[in-house]
This record gives sequence, structure tokens and C-alpha cells, in this order.
Amino acid sequence: MPDPIAVRIPHENVNDNLVLIQSWLVKDGDTVTAEQPLAEVETSKATFEVPSPVAGVVKTIVRDGTEAPVGDVLCYIGDSLEDIAAFLKSTTTTVSPAAPQISAAAPAAAGTAVAPSAANVTPPAPSAMPVRSASAAAPRGQTRFSQKARELLQAQGLKEADFANRGLVRVQDLLGNGQGELPAKAPTTAATTAAIPSAAPPAATQVVTSVPHRKESLPRSKRFEGKLLSWSVRDALRSAVTVAVPRKAADPATPRDATYAEKFSAAVVFECARLLRKYPVFNCFCQAGEVHYYDQVNVGYALDAGRGLKVPVFVDADKKSMSALVDERRQFLVDYLTDELTPASLSSGTFTITDLSSAGVYTFDPLISEGQSAILGVGSEFSLTPSGPSSYQLILAFDHRIGDGRTAAAFLNELKLRVQAHEEGTAAARVAATVKQEAHCSQCFISAAEVRAQRGFLVQVVDGQNTPGGSSLVCTTCLQGW
Repeated sequence: MPDPIAVRIPHENVNDNLVLIQSWLVKDGDTVTAEQPLAEVETSKATFEVPSPVAGVVKTIVRDGTEAPVGDVLCYIGDSLEDIAAFLKSTTTTVSPAAPQISAAAPAAAGTAVAPSAANVTPPAPSAMPVRSASAAAPRGQTRFSQKARELLQAQGLKEADFANRGLVRVQDLLGNGQGELPAKAPTTAATTAAIPSAAPPAATQVVTSVPHRKESLPRSKRFEGKLLSWSVRDALRSAVTVAVPRKAADPATPRDATYAEKFSAAVVFECARLLRKYPVFNCFCQAGEVHYYDQVNVGYALDAGRGLKVPVFVDADKKSMSALVDERRQFLVDYLTDELTPASLSSGTFTITDLSSAGVYTFDPLISEGQSAILGVGSEFSLTPSGPSSYQLILAFDHRIGDGRTAAAFLNELKLRVQAHEEGTAAARVAATVKQEAHCSQCFISAAEVRAQRGFLVQVVDGQNTPGGSSLVCTTCLQGW
């Protein structure tokens, strides 16, 4: 009787050492044919099916929903489950205690006993937060350490023997998924338990200099800011996309009024909030291999006018009118200048906007806040020629583990069109208000003529926020966000 055939995880993507076993297409005991798909496997770039190399009966080794190293045994194909169980038992008892075992997720065949050595390879219990981790799968043979895990092991004076029969060991396995504790099955001592928590943050680099200097402690606000923003460098897979927004030349007859800046800022918040409902990958965060999507759209708006960086939050910004956002932004600025911003007004942000247009900054590299997946930067106007049209840049930095460049570009280009409609509509509304008293959108102030030019129309809606107890006109562009 031939030995069962081991089906191993293929190396489809050169950059991947681990893959996710997304789902099984067969179950234990199923009879399959050659080339029949067995499981769907997800790499960092694509999802593919693993075919059976021969016909026979399937015995799975790795549970679905877990990660496994490339080259590890995915399943066995044999004449029967009993034959596969006997083969695994013989390899465990006669070859090495590190030989592949029957998956803990599936019951063993009748009459099959687990070898005593297998008791030491039970994976640790999962943490409270579900984590797709290779260490959570069934034992898969000789212990191997990632490069970072080996460096941490040496730094803490731990022994590789303490992690025998663990399969692939990574940093999160040594640190208990970041909680500063060793996994339950790993032997610990008082010394190692005390030493492990200090290994979580990277060691500070000691600067050696002979130049005379003075020392000051970082302000508490800057230490807190560093804690929030260092997350995007340490944990997120950060990427950024930029689009240029042409700005229509100002009409000398209708100069920008004093409220232009706050109306522009409110328009960016207004449209971003509504687009985040359409693009939820920028209104969430990633943790332990899982994406957490926020139920609210709470837009933080960075302020820095000489009193330190503060980020007050427009809670439920997607449900507020333009006029309400203008008023709230004005109040935020007053509270900032009088040091009256409350902790409640600075918390619960799900997305952030930072605007350096007033500082003469054309482009910059915004950092994502902890607990978020994206941040929008707004740059200053610039012109490539002295008399040419001006434009400004919108920069979206995002966590590439969740989003991608194409989605970011779609978000920015749609935001660009919406904000341009606000800018043109505001100028047209000023003319209409002073000359024609023409009907216009109560949200973005675009005139009826401009709406018609964009092949849209004005709709009368009940809106107590704009006209208490009455109704108002809203253009089709703004209606898309309602």
C-alpha cells in the first residue's frame, strides 16, 4: 500500500512567506480526483486554488481562516482516513516527534492514539481578539524563527529550546500578541517575564556628541503626539496618492470674501464625510489581521496656530449641513485660541484632515493617527507660470493593508470634483445674492445657472438645520451625500 501524498502550500508570490488558508473546498473523508481544487489560498496579491495532485481521500492538516508558511503540508491524499492516520502515527513515533500531526480541529480516526510526544505541540489558546496567526494552526514540525523573533530571543537571553515544537515562531508569538507576556505553553522564569515587556518598543538610540548643548524635556503634548503618529510608521503599511486641483481664476468683480477660508474648509469636511460612506476602507483601522469598520464618520481637523497641534473632531460629520460645519469650525477655532478645547471634542476621530494651505506649503507627507486608516492633506495654491492658472494638491495617506492606490485615486478625484463645484458655486451665489437674487443650493451655495450647466437641478427638501421649520433647495451634487 503506497504512503499518502503530502500536498504542500505552493510559493506563488516571491514576497510571501505566509499565506492565508481562506477556505476549504472539500472536507475530511471526501474522495477527490486529480486536479480537483482542494482549498482557496490568499497571498498578499491574489487568491488561488490548490489542486489535488492525485485521486484519493482527503485529510486536512491546516484549519481554514489561519495563516501557514509556504511549503508546509496543507493536507494528505491517501486510500482512506485510516491509512492516513496510521501513516501519521508511524511517522510521529518512529521518525521524529516533530513530524506532521493530525489537525486538532478534526477528530482522529477510530482506534488512533495520539503519541505522547504530541502533547507538547498543542498550540496556545487564542487571544480575546481573533487573530489570523500561523501559531494558531495545528503543529507543523520543527521550530523555526523569523529573523526579528531570533533577534528578540537573543536580546532577552531566552533559549530556543523553550519554544520546541512550535512550528514558525514570530515576534507576536514571543510577546503574546503585543501584551508583553509569553504564550501560555512557553516555559517562563521570573527573569524572562520581567524582561519581555521592555522589548515591545524599540530601544532608544543613544546620541554621542562632543558639541556643547543644552537639554529640555519634550512637552507632554509632543510626547502624546509622537505616540499617536509613530503608529503609522511602526505598524501601518503606509502609502500616499496625490491629485492636483485646478482653481478657477478669481473674477475681479467678485473677490473672495473674509469667510472664504472657513467655507472652503467646511466644504472639504462636508464632502469627505459623505465620501467616507462610499469608501469605508478609509474610515476604519486594522488590528491583529482584522479590519474594524467604524459605524460613525467623525472627521478630525488639525489646528496649529502657535498653541500646539490639536485635532478637534466633527462628530457625525456626514449628517451635518454646510452651515452647521462652518459654525462648528468657527467655535473650534475660538476654543483653541482660548485653551478651552475639551477632551471630548478631541476624541473619537475616525478620519483626519490637515490643511497647510495657509502656511505656503505646496505638498507634504501627513502621518496617519493611531486607530485610523487614512488622513487627507491640503496644500497651498501654486502656479507653474507667473500668469498661469493656479492649483493646489490633495494628498491622501492611507494604510495599504486595507486600501490601495486605485481606490485612493478614485476617492481624491471624486473629492476634487465636489470641492470644485463648491468653489464655483460659492462665487456664483455671491453674484446671485447681490445682483439677481437667483435661487441657489443651501448646502454649497451653487447657483441654479451653474447647476444647469453641470446638467443637474435643484430639489426642494425639508431641512430644519438650514431653514428651521421650513424647506430649502439642495443641488444634485449635495444630494448624493444625503
